[in-house]
Amino acid sequence: RDMGLPVVGTIHHPITMDRRIETRAARNLFVKFLKWRWYSFVNMQIKVARALNPIIVVSDSTKRDTHREYKIPTDNMVRIHHGIDHDLFAPQPHITRHPNRLITTASADVPLKGLRFLISAYHQLLVQHPDLELLVIGRLREGPTMTELNRLGLRDRVKFVSDLSGEEIRDLYAQSTIAVSPSVYEGFGFPAGEALACGVPLVSTNGGSLPEIVGDAGVIVPHSNPAALADAIDDLLCNPEKRAVLSKKGRAHILAHFKWERCARDVVSLYRQIMAAQNKKV
Repeated sequence: RDMGLPVVGTIHHPITMDRRIETRAARNLFVKFLKWRWYSFVNMQIKVARALNPIIVVSDSTKRDTHREYKIPTDNMVRIHHGIDHDLFAPQPHITRHPNRLITTASADVPLKGLRFLISAYHQLLVQHPDLELLVIGRLREGPTMTELNRLGLRDRVKFVSDLSGEEIRDLYAQSTIAVSPSVYEGFGFPAGEALACGVPLVSTNGGSLPEIVGDAGVIVPHSNPAALADAIDDLLCNPEKRAVLSKKGRAHILAHFKWERCARDVVSLYRQIMAAQNKKV
């Protein structure tokens, strides 16, 4: 900007959301203080974001939240959805689907991802579905998830897998009965989109952008609500016809709305608009 050049930035979601969710989940005042202190860099993100025009945001949800959290005019933001790699994440008809397996992705053991709510829901579901499996794509570390697993006696029931290729993740989706996105908040929600692209029936929360990404191609429940998650999963486990409908719907939904080609075209179009406006000023 100091050189007179336009600067475009991208906001996936306002980090104030992470800070708020993590401090609320902190077990005591001292931990709350440490979390708040760690997130002191948020002020710099706000300062930089307010200096940018335009800002690309990856969902309408992020646009609303960034306006509310950072006081940035909505006219300064352009929503361009991410895409989903629908060539990689695609149905695998040669792979047999497991009759009783849930799958989820937890990229980090943080409250934002809502994994503890899914673990609690899984604990409830085992009463009616004692053979039900829960597979987590992610690494189990010392922290709140391990504490919750130990508290509920599920340490040996929930399987964690990590360091996987995209193809391996896709094949695990293909083997699973239902995918679950239990997040408290998402700026976009790649795992939900990838599961839909694979044709896996999806239960998702309404955290952040997830209803926007999932649309009517999955079952949406309130976030931070284990009972609601358990009820929705139980309904799908008991209803193979509904699962079949959602499987077809999910793939079609991603192909219609979330292609990387569309994302690239929209970004290039925005850059051209900005360069054309800049040339008029020179």
